[in-house]
Amino acid sequence: MKEYAKKYEDVFSGERALKKCDINRVMSDNGWSGEKYAKIMRESIIEFQESIFNNLLKIIWLSRRFVYGGKPRLHKNRNGCWIDSAFAIFMRNYVGLDNRLILRDDMFSKIETYIDDFFEDFDARNPFEEKMIFPYSYITLEYLIIVYQMDERIDLLNIAEKNKLSYTKFLDYIVNYISSYNEEHGGEHSEYVFGLSQSYLPYVQVIKNKKYEGRTTSKKT
Repeated sequence: MKEYAKKYEDVFSGERALKKCDINRVMSDNGWSGEKYAKIMRESIIEFQESIFNNLLKIIWLSRRFVYGGKPRLHKNRNGCWIDSAFAIFMRNYVGLDNRLILRDDMFSKIETYIDDFFEDFDARNPFEEKMIFPYSYITLEYLIIVYQMDERIDLLNIAEKNKLSYTKFLDYIVNYISSYNEEHGGEHSEYVFGLSQSYLPYVQVIKNKKYEGRTTSKKT
C-alpha cells in the first residue's frame, strides 16, 4: 500500500474543530473535571466494546453452524429460500429472538466482514471454549467502520495501531489518503468518497469504475 505525504488540511483534529469544545469548559454534573470525565467515559466504552466483540464472535460462530435437512447454511444470506426461511423461523420461533437485530444490523455487519481476516481458522475454532482476542490493543471498533469497504483496510488499520493515531487523527489520515489516491488515479480503477452524516459513523465508500472492473481483482469483504 502506498503512503501519501500530508497534503490536505486536518478536518477532525485541527484547531477549528477543537475550538467548538474547549476541554477546560467541560465538567460533569457530579463535579468531575473535563479530563476525568473523558477518561472514565473512554474506559467504560472500551470495556463495553470488548464485550460487544466477544459476544459478536459467539453469535456469528453459532449462526454459521446452522444445518437444516442435512444442508448447511453456508452464507450470511442468499442461501436459497429454503435454508434462509428455515433459519429465520428457527430464530423467531425456537430461539425466541429476531436474528436481524444483531446479524443484520448495519454496524455489526460491517464489523463481521473482518472476522475471517482476524481469525483465518475461525470456523474450526470455538469462541465458547477459548478467548479469541481483538487483534489490536490501541484502536477500537470505530476505526474498523471507517475503512471496511477498502481493499487496503488492514494496512490502514495497522498504520493506525502502530502510530497510535487517535480516532480523529485517523479520520484526517484517511481524508488525506483517499484525496491523494483519487488525485493520483483519477478514477482509473475506483474512487473513494468520504461519507459523513449525523446518523451514521463516517466511512469511506468505494465507487468502482465499471470500465475497469473486470480487469482488477479485489479482496472480497
